[in-house]
Amino acid sequence: MKISFLKGLFFTVMISVCFASCERMMETESSLLSYPEEHELNTSADTVYSVIGIMNKIQTLADRSVLLGELRADLVDVNENTISSLREIANFEISEDNPYNQPKDYYAVINNCNYFLQKADTALRKRNIPVFLREFAAVKAFRAWTYLQLVLNYGKVPFYTEAILSEADAAQNFPEYGIAEICDYFIDDLLPYIDVPFPGYGSIADLDSRLFYIPIRLLLGDLCLWSERYSEAAAYYHDYLNEEGLYTGTYRIEFTEDDLQFEGKILSNSYGAMFSNLSAGADILAVIPMDSSVSSNAYSQLRNYFNSTIHNELEFQLLPSLRLQEISASQVFCRAKQSGSPSYAPRANEENPLLAGDLRLYAYWSKTKVEGEDRQTIMKFTTDHVFTYRKGLIYLRYAEALNRAGYPESAFAILKYGLNNINLVRFVSPAEYEVEGGIDPLLTFNPTLFNNTNTLGIHSRGCGDSEYNEFYVLPTPPDSLESRQDTLDYRIERVEELILTEMALETALEGHRFYDLMRVALRRGQEAYLAEKVALRKGSDNRDDALYNSLLNKNNWYLKMK
Repeated sequence: MKISFLKGLFFTVMISVCFASCERMMETESSLLSYPEEHELNTSADTVYSVIGIMNKIQTLADRSVLLGELRADLVDVNENTISSLREIANFEISEDNPYNQPKDYYAVINNCNYFLQKADTALRKRNIPVFLREFAAVKAFRAWTYLQLVLNYGKVPFYTEAILSEADAAQNFPEYGIAEICDYFIDDLLPYIDVPFPGYGSIADLDSRLFYIPIRLLLGDLCLWSERYSEAAAYYHDYLNEEGLYTGTYRIEFTEDDLQFEGKILSNSYGAMFSNLSAGADILAVIPMDSSVSSNAYSQLRNYFNSTIHNELEFQLLPSLRLQEISASQVFCRAKQSGSPSYAPRANEENPLLAGDLRLYAYWSKTKVEGEDRQTIMKFTTDHVFTYRKGLIYLRYAEALNRAGYPESAFAILKYGLNNINLVRFVSPAEYEVEGGIDPLLTFNPTLFNNTNTLGIHSRGCGDSEYNEFYVLPTPPDSLESRQDTLDYRIERVEELILTEMALETALEGHRFYDLMRVALRRGQEAYLAEKVALRKGSDNRDDALYNSLLNKNNWYLKMK
């Protein structure tokens, strides 16, 4: 499939930005057609071409949005084939000329967005409806997402919201914003557009163009989660899932009922295939559309980094770490019976270790030996595109926000049972879900759309019938705790650990892990939390003490702004 029009079919009306040094700050450059500064975007062609131009710039950020979020964490490791640019990221020794350490690429997106937002004719109306409101909202979301990516990787970033069109503009002394300032600004900036639908460009190269955008409610949820505004974050995630009718679905991998010995002879696996399903209602909700041509600048190299392909002479460069394998193997697979106690799979499988514990790693990771050489396929990297949001991720962020907002039982229900009105009443105490006048709005779901037929505990995607698993239970505090608040505090921290583990099982390799660890470490004020996890990348028996000590310094978490 080819979507090369994002690169060359249309001209954009904006100027690209190159970020240089503190002294020179910003230089303007352009290989695109640029219009005079006074040019207004007041025709359909202007706005459509401009939005496509911004999407073109975002393609440059696609691979690094995954690589910077995984290579610095604990779930991905390098091998003897790994190129230096990737090895530098994994070792936290990223050079200035590393292709994935180019702040100018983020600012090219930002400046293009600024130009559009500054020049689009928002007063133009047809039948009293703003003509370009949908594009305006989409570009607002692109800009906020890009700034969030930038600040998570660089810690403090120059901030501006007016287009840079001249050397004089670039010479300004821009303020530096951290994560708190970025989140506060864009929460206010996006809120007026929360109910604006996406532009409708139809199907492009057999892909629904609505997948190309950043859902504003989800972005607001992320911004609030980083801002520790947990009730607001939970509300945004909840409302998006509820209003879009996004029940979890029943994607899973499991031993079938015919394989009661858990030998792996018969497996039902709808989980691995869901990563290549980009149809409506599937798990993937948003993508950065990429080109299928290997010669294109908009071609994603992720498939060649994680898979054995003809383009890398079958030599993959990145693989699931030993730590991820340990986390997966430490889980307990449960099979419910029609009568009697549930059955549990053996805790070890010598013939195929991936068939012990959680099966999701087995579902998407295929490894073989061909003439003595390792070959690998990761199902998460078999399409042309890079996905940014999917349902499994959103449910886990919803759980994280709910838990920190004081709803640990409901958060755990997302993991074990699947959260809907039926399970809420069955498995959550009234003290948590009841408010005056009924059920807490953060926890209510449309009963017609969300039921036990289409809702699944996220843990059950890889661990069988988790609802019946006696080893997977809500943490119970000791009797010595004196108050309900003590019990709540006890549960919140331990449920958070279960959520972080579930994030490793469900979203590994997808670009979120380092930021998930960072968010929890910052929340707890414990640099050692992140340092300890990352230091165990090569397994619990191979702790990297030098890396641990380096990451105790929070400054070492971030790339250097050039």
